Amino acid sequence: MKKICFRIIITSFLLFIVFTGCASTSDSSRSRTLTLDVSALLGDDFLEGWNDSLQNVDSGSKYTELSIRIYEVYYEKYGIPVRDFLSRGTPEMVISEDMTVDGFTSWYCVDSIYGTKLGLEFGYYSDPRYEGVFGFLLYDGSDKGIRTFYERVGLEHHWSWIGDDFDESFTFVISPEGYGRYYDFTNVPDGESIKPRDVYKVRKR
Repeated sequence: MKKICFRIIITSFLLFIVFTGCASTSDSSRSRTLTLDVSALLGDDFLEGWNDSLQNVDSGSKYTELSIRIYEVYYEKYGIPVRDFLSRGTPEMVISEDMTVDGFTSWYCVDSIYGTKLGLEFGYYSDPRYEGVFGFLLYDGSDKGIRTFYERVGLEHHWSWIGDDFDESFTFVISPEGYGRYYDFTNVPDGESIKPRDVYKVRKR
């Protein structure tokens, strides 16, 4: 009887190890991939330069390679792989967790009363190809959104981006208390303080 009980215990233990290992392997093999519009990062000036480069790609000339390389050098500080979105034919970049240093760190906005997700997610990542930390904003609960500037200021997290032109400027700030404040600086004079347009409760993903 003791031998039977011992075998049952050993068998159960081995099955637990096997299933746990399979689950962890399955989870580690999953890699989240984001598609981010970079035009919201640099505005019309970026789009004009991007369109010029895209038109020149077909020529295959040395000037084309030089032009693209100039853009690559210029946008390296923003963590934007120029050749990636030029080849896609759209001002978008695709970044997966496998391409980052420590994956994505992000927070999603929730209703302050009911706690339901609102479809907005702010996050950041480090890309080993470039220096710095880069931000993103995802819409509609999806893995698609825009690239943003990101900055850690004291204990707060700051994201900023622009609209169709440089007159449209937006900022989102997450405080240590777990609240996100959304600011719209469109047509606001430089240096002028404003109140947040909206305040959200945020939870770390």
